[in-house]
Amino acid sequence: MRHTLLLISERKRLHHEYHIRLAIVALFIFSGAMVVGAISLFPAFMFAITEEGASVETLQTLGSHHSDSGALISKGELDLAKNMLTAVSSPLDAIRLSNVVKTIVSLRGNTKISGISVARSPKSLTVLIQGIAPTRNTLLSFKSDLESKISRATVELPIDQLIDNTDVHFSIKVNVPLK
Repeated sequence: MRHTLLLISERKRLHHEYHIRLAIVALFIFSGAMVVGAISLFPAFMFAITEEGASVETLQTLGSHHSDSGALISKGELDLAKNMLTAVSSPLDAIRLSNVVKTIVSLRGNTKISGISVARSPKSLTVLIQGIAPTRNTLLSFKSDLESKISRATVELPIDQLIDNTDVHFSIKVNVPLK
């Protein structure tokens, strides 16, 4: 209760001095936190600077090697560009797989087709047709229809599949050149 014995002007001055000291202590704590933060960030800053230097040096080395070799683009970029050009420059009259399968299905007549498998290479399209024909003549007719209806196709029917006269199990290979 000592402060109540002080004069009002003394109490105001004491109150003002208390606030000033409180501000000084708060600013000291804040500046200490800033110093600790700067010290703790210094190693990370040094690491980032050295990594940046190493990256710049690597880029300069690659750039000088790149310009020495005379290559404008890498092999991977060249392969990607080649694939893209091949896809874009494919001929408009290219044989579509759906058209070949549609032709095969439309020509089958009484022949039962149990499977169609397709293999595509850059130069040809190979279709393997498996099934059962009611007679040998039906199978031969199916083979000749395939040869006549699919342009540029070669149809292979092994001779040993023509042994049976009825219920002939067959496997026909149709090769269609793409170019």
